[in-house]
Amino acid sequence: MSKQPSREDIRRFLLDKISSLKKEIELYEFLLKMLEQSLPGEESQAKQKDILEVRVDNKTIGLITKHIGGLNLKFTVDMPEKLFEPDSLSRRLKMLGDTIKLSVSSDEKGFVREVNVTGIASSIILDGALEILRQYVIDRYLLITSPKK
Repeated sequence: MSKQPSREDIRRFLLDKISSLKKEIELYEFLLKMLEQSLPGEESQAKQKDILEVRVDNKTIGLITKHIGGLNLKFTVDMPEKLFEPDSLSRRLKMLGDTIKLSVSSDEKGFVREVNVTGIASSIILDGALEILRQYVIDRYLLITSPKK
């Protein structure tokens, strides 16, 4: 005979479910905003933004929006702020240029929600910054999800 879940177990399950649904809604709102900004009728094609999906195995862990002068990353998974180490990422990006700035936004639970990279002067540097950010996010995700020894 299996044990019935306690009230607290059900409460925790529901809170986790609500949290994940809120993240999913934020992601869809972000995608809708990007879509609306790239609809025909824009002043120029130069303003068009590219969206890159960051995946590990078959799981999307984030979306990076590439635009003139910068990058924006939205996480689709929980990325603990204390394990993200933004200073390490900032040092890597600074190798591409002193004007590059990194800002990280976290939620009240201590998870990184969004990362912005600004001050990128050329498309070549933008591509380099994109690859650094993408690889850093994958490395951090693998570090967090790998079995502890």
